[in-house]
Amino acid sequence: MADNPVIHFEIPADDMIRAKAFYESVFDWDIVHYGEYGYTVINTVGEGGKEGINGGLVTRGQPWIAPGVSVRVADIDAALARIEANGGKILRPKQAIGIGFVAYFTDTEDNVGAVLQLNS
Repeated sequence: MADNPVIHFEIPADDMIRAKAFYESVFDWDIVHYGEYGYTVINTVGEGGKEGINGGLVTRGQPWIAPGVSVRVADIDAALARIEANGGKILRPKQAIGIGFVAYFTDTEDNVGAVLQLNS
């Protein structure tokens, strides 16, 4: 089994307030906007050790944002090279974020995804 798990998802929204209300009401998710990072986090994993992954609520319209998943990788540069070598395209190059590095890509079917290298 590969050691590259899906660790995050993103849901685009036209109206962040409406989307936040929807997902909090329907699934009882805790959704918090972190202004200093400009990112809205969706906490789906409740207390008590429930399984699942957390995600983000993002403003629709940015060229690299679509419903997608983030895959944790050990070496983001190597992952980006493999993406391009296998027909994928880099939409947003590697950038530092508070927890490591992230980059967005499309696969051969034009689906958007992200690779995420976490700080040690």
